[in-house]
Amino acid sequence: MGIQRRRFFLWLFIGLLKCLFITPDCSAQGLQTITKEALRDKIEAYWYGQLVGNYMGFPFENVYREEPVPILIERYFTVEDLKDFDLEMNKDDRRSYGHIMADAMGGAWSDDDTDIEFVTLHAVEKYGLDITYSEITEMWKAHINRFIWAANRKARDLMETGLVPPATGSKLNNPYWYRITSQLVNEIWSVFYPGMIDQAAERAEWGAKIMCDDWAVHATRAYAVMYSAAFFENDVKKLVSMAAESLPDKSPYKRGMIDVMHWYSINDDWRATRKLIHENYYEFVDDFKVPDPYVAAVVNGLSGIMAILYGQGDFRKTVGIAVSAGYDCDNQAATCGGLLGIINGTKGIPEDLLLKLPSRYDWKVPFNNTYINYSRDNLPNYNRISDIVNRILTISEQAILDNGGSIKTDRDTVYQITNDYSSNSSKDDVEGLITLLADLEAKEQISLLRQHFRSVRTMVEDKTHDIAWTAQDSSWASNALTFFRNEGAHWKTYTEGPRPLIMSFTSPSDGKNSFYWLFLPRAFDSTVHDYPFYMELHGSGGGKNDNPRNMLFRPLQPEIKGVTSQGYRKEGLFIYPWGRGDKWYRDQSEKDIFECLAHFDNLFTTDATRQYIYGFSMGGGGAFHFAQKTRERWSAVGIYSGALGEFTRDQAALLKNMPVWIMWGEKERLAASNKKLKDYLLNVGADVRWKEIENIEHKYLAEYQTDLMDWFLTKHK
Repeated sequence: MGIQRRRFFLWLFIGLLKCLFITPDCSAQGLQTITKEALRDKIEAYWYGQLVGNYMGFPFENVYREEPVPILIERYFTVEDLKDFDLEMNKDDRRSYGHIMADAMGGAWSDDDTDIEFVTLHAVEKYGLDITYSEITEMWKAHINRFIWAANRKARDLMETGLVPPATGSKLNNPYWYRITSQLVNEIWSVFYPGMIDQAAERAEWGAKIMCDDWAVHATRAYAVMYSAAFFENDVKKLVSMAAESLPDKSPYKRGMIDVMHWYSINDDWRATRKLIHENYYEFVDDFKVPDPYVAAVVNGLSGIMAILYGQGDFRKTVGIAVSAGYDCDNQAATCGGLLGIINGTKGIPEDLLLKLPSRYDWKVPFNNTYINYSRDNLPNYNRISDIVNRILTISEQAILDNGGSIKTDRDTVYQITNDYSSNSSKDDVEGLITLLADLEAKEQISLLRQHFRSVRTMVEDKTHDIAWTAQDSSWASNALTFFRNEGAHWKTYTEGPRPLIMSFTSPSDGKNSFYWLFLPRAFDSTVHDYPFYMELHGSGGGKNDNPRNMLFRPLQPEIKGVTSQGYRKEGLFIYPWGRGDKWYRDQSEKDIFECLAHFDNLFTTDATRQYIYGFSMGGGGAFHFAQKTRERWSAVGIYSGALGEFTRDQAALLKNMPVWIMWGEKERLAASNKKLKDYLLNVGADVRWKEIENIEHKYLAEYQTDLMDWFLTKHK
């Protein structure tokens, strides 16, 4: 089918599909209840389901590419089956000897469909659900060194060079960014957040960016939505629709999901739909020619969506289609198996798939209640599956409490979970905010405040970045509506307190909207042209800041959030650029900072002898980077625990005539590079104020930024 004709049918059927797949109340917010027994059973079935799918798919992994497996695989196959079936199989390695592996291990064994989640479990137990990229990097370096390939292998190697996610998954650094990898290692986030769909999707996407980028993370987000929603929703068509709706409109994976939903509605045979997936999404994704398409994110992810729809909620049929579709099929089968496990619980998984894998005897309990870890270093080798399930349940309980839910114990323990799915939520508040901002703009006489109202509205309505609206965005918007109905409408809020104005402009380099915070000095006078100027570059939010609303809305709430020291001190004009989010101030992000400076300089004249740039972590690395490129501008630079990456003595020497403030934690992973920069600077005779903070890891401490601000006051050109 031609591309234009296919697109015609795609959009023609969108309305029909929404009617067919979505009922009006499928995304309603509110409290949902589930007993502890039922929640634990679903978590247990998720783990079993992944194991079943993994081992069913093993013999056929990457074997069938152009065509699917000629029969439907509905049980475990081994090399012994080659006597009776004319099939291609991975007959020369362990993947076709699952029965022997089961005998040798005495239960289940680790593979990348479960063992990276096994590491994530340990990581979250150590650092909490808000684990950062720096912390997950330490866990990867300690535990993930063998049995990893392509995108994971490259991400791990990049960590050795000092990079941390999302740089390790960026297409600029990782040549395998487009692969399926992220989808098969992040399902656990949705199990940590049962029914908390936006939280699950956000954290799974965070995990996906460790090794993948761009549209390759969209399948991860889609499956995260389905997994989390499946704790309370068992209609697979609704789950698929909710997942598609959560993706950016321009996503090729979303377009593919809509195609698959349409093809499912007109084709009774899944093989006809598989053929269409192959014709439309195998070799190319948009204008990107996939180097090794059988392991790519889109074609594999869509094969899983096909299996979920045609499987119609039946575990054996769903996993069987996922395996038989071919490509990197053990991964699809594991992901689909985990999802169907959550939907149907342990009783929904056929007994033979839980007990009859070994060749010598059947197990008495699923997988002999054993998970042998032989692939992840410095973690327990022998594990009881029941213990793994209980550990996940403990984290899920914490997530429930952290997100407004509760645990009630009477006769049975019952969890009340806040459903945060945002597809159609808070529309009245969002529309009310847009209307209010337009009204405030029309009436305002002060040009900066008028531009502020316009910029916030631009941020709310922004389509240039194709970023899906989330429940958190809705919450921000609702709170911002309250703020702008009250103090946010008044000029003195921004001149007397620590609230920034939002400035927006159209990027000259790519035509997209760019934003920055603008803090005014106390008692700001527009006729004064010798205020000092400060620019702070933000640290990494682990990908969260890629959504501008996540950063920019924070100080526009009734309870202020996210403002750093200079925002309260109000000693000069101070900007805090978005910089396209967590992009490490390179490429378009670098251009964004230069364009922010140009936009600011067009609005204000400041004291050329008092110009300061600084930042923490990624922002500290960015400050070092920009100080080298624009050293004629800056009076001093501040680097707090800078994520500096690789640099040379000559690069450091470029700052020999610029005062440098540099501090870091004694125990943090960035200590060595910060010490090296300090030593290089001292060796060339630079003016350096430095300190290694005892017994501190990578942590922002406000008292040290206060020290930096005091130090800046002493530095003039």
